[in-house]
Order: sequence, then structure tokens, then C-alpha cells
Amino acid sequence: MSEEVVWGAAAIGRLINRSPRQTHYLLSQGLIQAAGQLGTLWWANRAGLIAQFGGGATPTAKSEHESRRTPDAESAAHATA
Repeated sequence: MSEEVVWGAAAIGRLINRSPRQTHYLLSQGLIQAAGQLGTLWWANRAGLIAQFGGGATPTAKSEHESRRTPDAESAAHATA
């Protein structure tokens, strides 16, 4: 069984539904577990990316900004104003 490798940060980003800039940040910080670097070229195991990111359908975690802005918090803020 051969594992499919995705080459290049842009291709990795397309698979996980992230911009090239976001993908490069994730790669350079070591936040993509299935990825590695060969010289200056990034690569990742396709199955590993899908396992970690779910094929890009949903982000792995909400950002701090997104977690604070829930519909309940916004409606409560408007009710007290």
C-alpha cells in the first residue's frame, strides 16, 4: 500500500481549506503533524492531513476571537445596552 504525498504548501492548503499564508504559518510552527520539509519544499501525507483536518470541511479548533463571539454573548450584550 503506497501512501499519497501532497507536495508544496499551496497544495497542502487547498486540501485543508486554508490560504497559502495560513498554511505556511501552520507548517513553519510544526502544527501540521503529517507534514515535513525537504530542503525548502513542504510535503504532507494526504491521509494524515484528512485525519487531522477532516479534509478541510471544518477547522480543528475555533480561534480565541470566534470562541468569545457566540450568539448568546452577543444577544446578552445587546440586551444590557
